[in-house]
Amino acid sequence: MKFETVNVKAIKESFVEMEKLEAICDAAELEYDADCENEEKELAFDKAYKASFAANENLVKLLCGFGENDPKVWRKVLATKRNEIKNLINKLEA
Repeated sequence: MKFETVNVKAIKESFVEMEKLEAICDAAELEYDADCENEEKELAFDKAYKASFAANENLVKLLCGFGENDPKVWRKVLATKRNEIKNLINKLEA
């Protein structure tokens, strides 16, 4: 595997950003669910969801440098093994 293409610091920062945007998205979704007739809340949720999705895709793109270049694989890994990946990244950066 070629790890020289991996920027561990960028991946770690991307994780932090993604999780921050996911929290914002979750909060916006709760507000929208509580008042689904409110167009402003719907638009806020839509905007937050798009930002969260973009951050996830950015992280997937960065993780593709770990030898497995298929984004589908990294999307699945992030969905099922997120904590393990975060722990690995933290160990690599240390």
